[in-house]
Amino acid sequence: ASGNEIFFARARAIVSDDSAIPKDFRALLSHLETMLFFLKYTKAEDLGMAHSEFRKQRGRLHQDVARYLARAELEYPPGAELVRIADAQGGSLEGAGVEAVLEEILRPSGGRADKLGVFREIFYQWAVVMKRRFDLLVLPHHTQVICLLVFRSFLESKRAAADHAHALIAQVGTGEGKSMIIAALALYVVIVLRKKAHIVIDDETLLERDFCTFRPLFDSLRAPDDRPISSRLCVTEEKLAACDRDDPRVAHMIARVDPDVDICYCEAKHVQSFYASLARSCSGDFDEGYEGRVLILDEVDALIIDEEPNEAFVYENEELGEIATTVAGILARGLPTVHVHASLADSPHPGAERVAREMCQEWARAQVLRASDDYVYVRGVGRYCALQGGRANPNTWSLALECKNFQDGLSRRIVFQERLFVMSRPRVFRKYHRILGLTGSIGSSAERSFLQQTYAAAFFEVPPFLKTCRGSPFHEAVPVALGSARRAVHVEPTVEEQLARLADVAFEARERVPVLII
Repeated sequence: ASGNEIFFARARAIVSDDSAIPKDFRALLSHLETMLFFLKYTKAEDLGMAHSEFRKQRGRLHQDVARYLARAELEYPPGAELVRIADAQGGSLEGAGVEAVLEEILRPSGGRADKLGVFREIFYQWAVVMKRRFDLLVLPHHTQVICLLVFRSFLESKRAAADHAHALIAQVGTGEGKSMIIAALALYVVIVLRKKAHIVIDDETLLERDFCTFRPLFDSLRAPDDRPISSRLCVTEEKLAACDRDDPRVAHMIARVDPDVDICYCEAKHVQSFYASLARSCSGDFDEGYEGRVLILDEVDALIIDEEPNEAFVYENEELGEIATTVAGILARGLPTVHVHASLADSPHPGAERVAREMCQEWARAQVLRASDDYVYVRGVGRYCALQGGRANPNTWSLALECKNFQDGLSRRIVFQERLFVMSRPRVFRKYHRILGLTGSIGSSAERSFLQQTYAAAFFEVPPFLKTCRGSPFHEAVPVALGSARRAVHVEPTVEEQLARLADVAFEARERVPVLII
């Protein structure tokens, strides 16, 4: 059958499935289209070409990573492919051919030595899950297998030498199967290393998509003690509260990282909250709590480089809140500040005077706050909320806003929060047993240097899948001179002229190729 016929047949099955949620159709159909694209080149994949592409970067690699790559070539050489499509039912990728391929994934034919270990079982279970869902054969690319073997060597290595890497970051292009690599690494961490895996994806939509995609795979495997592998998705408390209790997905959602869960998909804020919970519950060193966990980061450039590295953690202090409320009551009656200090003269709390000073200062500031600029009334919570980026944020706390709500009769008590500690994100990340990162772009030399110095990171690149296929149409994108000016880069003096030039270039290019304007 042609690619289009297969796509429409599988698409009809997805849309007709009563268990499928309509809002998920777009993601499912996109995933189906991607799988069919890769299937088109499955028979053209060449393991020798894959190793050759990886070898091109050896001169730029950390000595340990170069050694891991060499080891991967010995463990997964040409002739030891996961399956050999041509040998299975005449190379057919449908019907009985798929069943033969699945059998070979699980039990390599020809008495070949198997160096893939638990990854073979992971690949098999993933193929079974995808066959049930889409009735298609899904195999890992050679580039994905080699990448996983490099990470395996890193995880198995001892941290003896001072220059040994604590973090290993792979540059994996968009659409090259990064999410599958992450899921397989998490399973390896749980099954072989007997540790927990925290997978950080700082995009709520992609986080949920990836977790829902790979949860059936996690459910199909078991931990070393023969119990089911547990996996959870961290979401906001608001989203969890808004979910339909009858939705089966709710059972796998949590608002905070559960220390007993094997695989936890979360955002960076959840990792920080986990650290804070440990800080509040114990004293001294956290090494024991983190040595049993591996951090897997998606898009490390955004998570580690682009964001503020330090964050203050504040918590409500009920005792100080009672003192602040007493002060607010005095100030609300228009009494001078001398009455405030007199009323607290006999207070046994060592922070009473500090609270009084802060309340007097913030009470005055609250009187000059401007509606619509500094705060807005939110009907759902019945009080003023701070504005951030032009939107109300009920979770943002400020003492001045507490005073404003009290002044206007929207609250009868002052919530007083104080800083307990400042958390350094690099310090938190370094606490993990190892850091594994996968990203579309590692960044500039300055950013690489930052990662090396801060996290003892080493790097390698995963070549594009099509570069490892015989006769593939892969080519590197290069600037081309287009438009009447015949230049690759155009800068015009006005917005109108720039838009006109954009149209000029786009209309010329569309005669040969589809055009995407970003």
